[in-house]
Amino acid sequence: MYAGGLLTVAELAYWSVELRGRAHEAERLTERRIALVAVLALLAISAGGLVLAATSVDLGSGVAIDLLGVAAAVGALAVVASLARPRA
Repeated sequence: MYAGGLLTVAELAYWSVELRGRAHEAERLTERRIALVAVLALLAISAGGLVLAATSVDLGSGVAIDLLGVAAAVGALAVVASLARPRA
């Protein structure tokens, strides 16, 4: 729930900054933007629920599971680093 709320607040804050210089925006674009923010919030809540459900699965223990977790963390960091790198 927090992920959806924080994402909604961030999107609405960015939208307010984006509209600062404009006098008004077309009504149809406003409706489309509100629908997009709502869908993104629902997707964030769904992803959070999926992660929460995945943490309750008992996979056992051992070095292989720990190594798999480390590889997943390194892969996640690599994806974030590649997305954060400036494009040429």
